[in-house]
Amino acid sequence: MSAPDWLQKIQWSAPYRLSELIADPKKIPTFEGFYAFNLDPGPLQIGRVLYIGETERTGGLRARLRSYLPADPTKSKEDHSGALWIHWHRIKDSLGPDALTEPWGKISHRAKPTNDSRIYLRWSGWESDKKQRQAVETGLMQYYQAWYNKRQMKKDIDLETI
Repeated sequence: MSAPDWLQKIQWSAPYRLSELIADPKKIPTFEGFYAFNLDPGPLQIGRVLYIGETERTGGLRARLRSYLPADPTKSKEDHSGALWIHWHRIKDSLGPDALTEPWGKISHRAKPTNDSRIYLRWSGWESDKKQRQAVETGLMQYYQAWYNKRQMKKDIDLETI
């Protein structure tokens, strides 16, 4: 299967380990665009992308990604579902098999961000109006079948994704 033409217009940065960006968030640029969390440093691959998002907010990518990268995700007050899923992925391996059935109060004391060196983040600058940027974001989610982007996976857009 070949990638759709519009996908070729997105120039992703080199991948950065989350641990590296948590230690030095100034490595994240302040322009607007897209970001992708994935499981390895190689090229983005279908089924290996955890989450894709976009931003136009003041401060660009750095301001938006700040909510995803607290040193201790268990103490975050963030309520954005994408950030919560990334927080979960950062700590899930430290919790054990009962983590999904135990109350948070019983597991949060043993939750540690053990996956920060195994999750990678990359970004791409993109300037457009909000409607176009969100359509491309949805196309990226659908093309890469991002694990934690459930809300927009079935949304109809005017871009070919497969």
